[in-house]
Amino acid sequence: MKHAVSRWTALVLGFLLVAIAGLDVFVLQALATAARLTPSLADDAVFLGEVSTALYRFPVMFGGTSVNVISHVLIHHLVKAERRFAAAHLKP
Repeated sequence: MKHAVSRWTALVLGFLLVAIAGLDVFVLQALATAARLTPSLADDAVFLGEVSTALYRFPVMFGGTSVNVISHVLIHHLVKAERRFAAAHLKP
């Protein structure tokens, strides 16, 4: 059984992962701001300490994966364009 994904689907997936990463960063910053305003120390430990650094790894992972997916689609498109150019201009 052969599985295939179109370039547009991969490109949309890449941009969706960028959007998810941005949303994650926004939510983490909002939670850190809210944690600073509360008197509880438990949420301060989670959102203002080392755990916060671990939580920021998820958006970094999504962002890195999305950059790889988007660059793969763009590189594939450029390689195909170079082949078309070479086929059209290098014929004797």
